[in-house]
Order: sequence, then C-alpha cells, then structure tokens
Amino acid sequence: LTALIYEGGYICKTCTSMMASFGASAAADDDDEGGKAKTPEELYSEIAADIVGKMPEVADQGAVLRTYPVRYDQCLNTVLHMELGKFCRLLKKIKNTLID
Repeated sequence: LTALIYEGGYICKTCTSMMASFGASAAADDDDEGGKAKTPEELYSEIAADIVGKMPEVADQGAVLRTYPVRYDQCLNTVLHMELGKFCRLLKKIKNTLID
C-alpha cells in the first residue's frame, strides 16, 4: 500500500512538472517529420499515454481484506480499507479521464 501511495504521489509530481514545462516549450517544439509542429491535442495525448503507462495498477481490495480483516479490536484495519477504497476510486477516475 505504501508503494502504491508513493507511486501515486510521484505520478502527480511528474504530471505537474510536465504540464508546467509544457507551457513553456510547446511553442518551440517541432516535430521531427519535416519540421511540422504537433497540435496541442497530439501533445496532450502523448502526455496522457505516458502518465497512464506509469500509473500503478489498482490494488486488490479482496486480498487486503483477507490479509487485514476488519475486526473490533483492529480499528486501523477499518481505516486502511476506507482509504484504500478512496485511493482505488481515484486511480480509476484518473485512468479513465486520461484514456478518454
């Protein structure tokens, strides 16, 4: 889980830095094929595909539930499941948005 959260933070940081540098370099960026500049839609599609390729897979919540069962005496397991559910929904939403 920690690895998933770390990778998610890394992807957000990478996306932010790419978008910041994109604004400064988009006007000067020429395509290698005859000097034809890429359209903003092509650039956004390339960036989105790159981010989707770097995103971690959604965690198997069933496996986490079997490993860390929700019990009265283990309240942190409940928090783990709630936060993992939120994180998985966020990852799915980001992936779907980038693919569309």
